[in-house]
Amino acid sequence: MNGYIRSLKYECDLNPGQAVVFGSEEGFVGAPGAGGAGLPAGIYSALDNGKAVRPNTEEAVPVTMSGLAKVVVKESVDYGQFAVATDESGELSGWTPAAGESRVVYGMFLEGGAAGEFVDLLVNIQRVTVPA
Repeated sequence: MNGYIRSLKYECDLNPGQAVVFGSEEGFVGAPGAGGAGLPAGIYSALDNGKAVRPNTEEAVPVTMSGLAKVVVKESVDYGQFAVATDESGELSGWTPAAGESRVVYGMFLEGGAAGEFVDLLVNIQRVTVPA
C-alpha cells in the first residue's frame, strides 16, 4: 500500500506531480498561492493520465495525502531535504532548516533530482520547527 490517496475535485488546471492545497469549498483542491500559500492537501498523483484541465466541477483527481508520490521539483534537490512549495506552480523545492526556522513541509525527498524532474517524495505534511 502506498499510503492514503483521496479523489478530490479541482478548482483550476493542475499538473501531475504538483503540490495542491485545500480549495475554497469542501472537497476541492487548487494550486498553492503566492509564496506557496494555502493549507497543504497533498500531491496530485503523477500516476494519473496527465494535466487536469477543468471542464466542469464534477471531475476529480487523485491526491496523495500521505505515503509515496512522484513530484516535479522546481530546482535541484537532495535526498533527505524537506519539500516545500514556494510559488503558484506547485512544483516543490528543497528546504534544509536552520536554527530558529519553522515551515510547513509536504514531506521528505527520497532521492535527489534536477529542476523539472520527477522524484520520489514521502508525503508527510507537518510543521517542522528547529529550536534556536
